[in-house]
Amino acid sequence: MLLQNGTICDHKQHKKADIRIQNGIITEIQTHLAPHNNEEIYDCHHKVILPALIDMAYPKNKTLSLKTLQTLGQKALSGGIGTIILRPDTTPKIDSEAMIEFIHSFNSTSNIQFIPCVSPIKDNALNTLSTLVSNGARAIVVRREMDNYTLYKISQYASMLEIPLIASPQDLSLSDGVIDESELSFELGLPGVLGIAQTIEVATFSELARFSRIELVFDAITERQSFCIIEEFKKMGAKLITQTPIHHLLFTHKHCSDYDTRFKLFPPLKDEDTRAFLIQNLNSSIDMLTSLQSDTYKSAKDQVFENASFGINAFAFYFALGYEFLVKPKIIDLSRFSYLTSYAQAKLFGLNKGEISEGRDADLIIVDLDSHTFVKDAFNPYDNQTLQSQITGIFLNGVSINPNNPL
Repeated sequence: MLLQNGTICDHKQHKKADIRIQNGIITEIQTHLAPHNNEEIYDCHHKVILPALIDMAYPKNKTLSLKTLQTLGQKALSGGIGTIILRPDTTPKIDSEAMIEFIHSFNSTSNIQFIPCVSPIKDNALNTLSTLVSNGARAIVVRREMDNYTLYKISQYASMLEIPLIASPQDLSLSDGVIDESELSFELGLPGVLGIAQTIEVATFSELARFSRIELVFDAITERQSFCIIEEFKKMGAKLITQTPIHHLLFTHKHCSDYDTRFKLFPPLKDEDTRAFLIQNLNSSIDMLTSLQSDTYKSAKDQVFENASFGINAFAFYFALGYEFLVKPKIIDLSRFSYLTSYAQAKLFGLNKGEISEGRDADLIIVDLDSHTFVKDAFNPYDNQTLQSQITGIFLNGVSINPNNPL
């Protein structure tokens, strides 16, 4: 397969070039490549070729089944995502060899790849983590309802197995609310989530990472003070990676003023000063972006604000969302967006993708930056918006996939 006449863009380059793919691998990149005999040609004239995005997500309503994986995969491919890091807090949980095998079995029949993360606790006891990792688990997800001794033991396993911990830093006793605690939450009469619910846990996890010398990922950092704590621990040698939801760069808690449940996210949206701070740190302290994909049934959103579910459905237009609101207004360039949504994740999980270079897996998206993606979803904060750019082609393991009928 030869991709001709396109502009390639990843975290380190933006240039005109042709790409040759053989056996699912990028084998050659040159300004002009002549086709081999009977070689299939894919014309990318006026298109940009980027690494397929990689993102972390739950299946719909956190239900782990063949149907929910298929639905999640279809949305992901439509939005330019080729690999999904699957969170373990599902029903059933990803906490056994059988569940990892189920995910691998799905991968063998699907175009998209799911990477399983595992829960370290099963039946109120420490799981057989070495066995799960040897069977294909790529990370361990921890929460602070675990006691400190258990967290320490888990960190020892992570160090021994050389895989990252992914932490959800929220103190449950301080985060039993539905909106960021502020003057607005009092005006609306809604229970608030204290900012310290995140920062106090960030400090604990950061010290755990420093002491244990492990790589630790914070899955959704939104507090300014959290970044200050993380930077101080990095100076002390802690290996910390920050991930921030893209929506917290675009919205504030003021969008919840009319009790609009479309904007009920977790962690909750913050004030304008925090949003501006996050924007300013896109080229520095923020290491990865996420779409925060956590789709729920529409009936769960169509309720009064306090009872409505958290969550958002953004997979199907993730690339277009980033291009419209971050790249087009020149907040970051396309190479930086590729780094935050593909390269950093590939590097973290040891995947042979995330950049366009010889020897890498041919997981690529073809994008028309002059076309548009229209969002139609009454329970989505981006409903009725037209986003610039459109995914016109996808290659996973070198196989061409129609983004309009991906699975």
